[in-house]
Amino acid sequence: MIEMKINAGVSGHFTMMTTNTKTGEQKVVASFPNLILDAGLERMGTGSYLDVCRVGSGTSLPTVLQTKLDAKIASTSTVQASLSGARATPPYYGWKRITFRFAAGTATGNLSEVGVGWGNITTDNFLFSRALILDGGGLPTAISVLADEVLDVIYELRLYPPLTDVVVSGLDLGMSTHTATVRAASVTDGAFWGADLGSQVEFVGNYWTALYNGTIGAITTTPSGSGSGANPTNLSYATLSRTKKSNLNLGLNSSNLAGGIASLDTRTTIGRYQIGFSPAIDKTASRTLRLDLQVSWGRYVA
Repeated sequence: MIEMKINAGVSGHFTMMTTNTKTGEQKVVASFPNLILDAGLERMGTGSYLDVCRVGSGTSLPTVLQTKLDAKIASTSTVQASLSGARATPPYYGWKRITFRFAAGTATGNLSEVGVGWGNITTDNFLFSRALILDGGGLPTAISVLADEVLDVIYELRLYPPLTDVVVSGLDLGMSTHTATVRAASVTDGAFWGADLGSQVEFVGNYWTALYNGTIGAITTTPSGSGSGANPTNLSYATLSRTKKSNLNLGLNSSNLAGGIASLDTRTTIGRYQIGFSPAIDKTASRTLRLDLQVSWGRYVA
């Protein structure tokens, strides 16, 4: 098994704005981080998780074991905008920014808590994240939304790539033993590190995985050399593992590259990765090969 472990992980941030339907006046009423819940990390392995926004009047401090707001007032699945991208300079991270809209009159009152998750707007639980609304000094506060105001909640989820290599020694491939060096790839490209956030974690097929006879590159690039496409097979998610596994099966006529397989490039819904093999794998037309891959996730720790 070759492990591609995201050492940093995911973090989220809320911004809340109101727009008066009569005057058009807009106000940013709050901007603050959130706590990604255990239920949210688990949901990443089984389904979409940024589908609904919920606001309420609860005041308990967020804990990782929570699954719903204390006192829900309103929910919405209306997405006004969805953008994604990646930072071009350190610290590297991909991001997805979703604007949820509460129509005027639906989130009226004093709000003190907010969360995003999945399910439908009538469901109280299924939260990916929860936060108390904070003031500019980082203290819990309540905001007042009037009956003639539209409330927009902007949720930004960030995915931080691993900055150090994961080295797997003694990788036994049956006829030979290798060292595998796992490294992030294309970390400045939002198509790989931001666009798929909110989707179930899995390895992406349709030949997004490829084998090469060249070496791996820096974390901003991909492997070099001649390539041969392949499709990984996703395995069922193991409860509480926060890990997605897949098998890459290469038949007799697959990936028989001159000089052997020196590297692999694979895309997941939580990033793109490259793996270097030393020595190169001597894959020929008389030999099949199976590579077992896995990617893991967790909360970002600065």
